[in-house]
Amino acid sequence: MNEDLEEIKKHYYNGKHGVHHSGQDEDDPACTAWTTLPALSPNGKRFLVNDRSGLLSLISANSEDLTYRTFTRNLIDYAYAMIWEDDNHFVALLDNYRVIKVNIRGTEPIFLKRDNQY
Repeated sequence: MNEDLEEIKKHYYNGKHGVHHSGQDEDDPACTAWTTLPALSPNGKRFLVNDRSGLLSLISANSEDLTYRTFTRNLIDYAYAMIWEDDNHFVALLDNYRVIKVNIRGTEPIFLKRDNQY
């Protein structure tokens, strides 16, 4: 084993995971490379994944790589964070200070708000 390699551990916190490097105290809250984890639905059957190109996909949590749908850019574009209201509705924070509420089967937003201060 190469002695120059550092052991890296993943730590999970508040919907994200980050890494600790070797020699770092287990209780040290400082992590690097924080990554947002997919937003899991309340019943644990689906999750929302941002592909980092601006598209948001609804994926099955029970079957490997079963995509229910990929939301069109006309409906949801550049979703930064998502939170589930219930198993069929979620709210997403979009670019340009917009917030959208969507039904997972819907083609139109339930509401779309923009902060006019910015």
